Amino acid sequence: MSAVLARVSHAAGWSLLGVLVLLWPAAVAGTLADTELKFSLTIPYALLGDLAWQPRADEGPAEFVDGSCRRLRIESSRLELRDDKLYLVSRGEARLGVSLFGFCIKPINWHGDVDVLLEPYIDAEWQLRFRLGSTELRDAQGKPATLLNLIGGLIRPFINRRAELFGFDLGAPREQIAELLSKVVEPADQAELQSVLASLRLGRPRVDRRGVLVEAQLTLPEGFADGLLPPGQADAAGLAGTELTQLQLERLDAFIVAVVKLLGGEITDPVLRQQLLALLLESRYRLVDILTDYGPFEEEPVRSLFVSDWERLRKLLLAVDPGTITHARLLRYATFLNAGDTLLALDAALPQLA
Repeated sequence: MSAVLARVSHAAGWSLLGVLVLLWPAAVAGTLADTELKFSLTIPYALLGDLAWQPRADEGPAEFVDGSCRRLRIESSRLELRDDKLYLVSRGEARLGVSLFGFCIKPINWHGDVDVLLEPYIDAEWQLRFRLGSTELRDAQGKPATLLNLIGGLIRPFINRRAELFGFDLGAPREQIAELLSKVVEPADQAELQSVLASLRLGRPRVDRRGVLVEAQLTLPEGFADGLLPPGQADAAGLAGTELTQLQLERLDAFIVAVVKLLGGEITDPVLRQQLLALLLESRYRLVDILTDYGPFEEEPVRSLFVSDWERLRKLLLAVDPGTITHARLLRYATFLNAGDTLLALDAALPQLA
């Protein structure tokens, strides 16, 4: 039981090891060829908030002034998802004319929103960044202001400078995978592990309703998986049947309790808190059903329960209002979700951990 509690302490710290406790050993054949481990990383839009700009109580709107004929004032901006595309929508006003002998000739005035299409990409330093796509101006009534392209040309460099300063570090996934694999690799194979980690590559990011998705891929060479040490091997040694299932359920229950307890202390939304409680209670009801049912089961019951609980946790965390928690907690939630998704991909790819 002490080993279980030690693992739960990692769950409370939101370490990948908190999810790792749910992998259990089984004696099956290893892989006969290279294994391509594929998984998706999700960066919730709430973590991209630095792209947008909201003035704090002690500051005014962002302004650009170049004489009496070139003025730009951005009151606020936000990220908006429309038709599977991500836009930076900024509310502001501008004045543009021709300066001649101290006079502003035929100035054009505009007040409304400017929509700039954001196109995600990953640079050589594994930073998620955004290029600016098309720009569209709308007036105060929300109608397209197609005749004001010159003002769009004034606004675009201002927004581009902000986009160039933004970068979201994607180096964390490599650290997560390294942490996971280092716990199940023989000490003598640590050098080969570094070679495996060097094969990690990221695909082209794409916009999704949940956030920006980045497909990742890792090559596990032939024979590498055969030497992995399933976590919990020592705890489960000599156990089979009901005893093994009971140990697995203890691990799952301890994990869910630790996560629900931690989230319950951080989430203030009463609806989400009620969903957390329902998740815990319903998970325990199903746990009791598994213990009192001697099968046979169509699929491995403990793993099925974990996957079901995990999907509910995922939806719940993605529903948290970013305005109610700190950026650091948002980042921790995203890291936790990506760790779990990576683990499930590893679980599916490596049969001896299944």
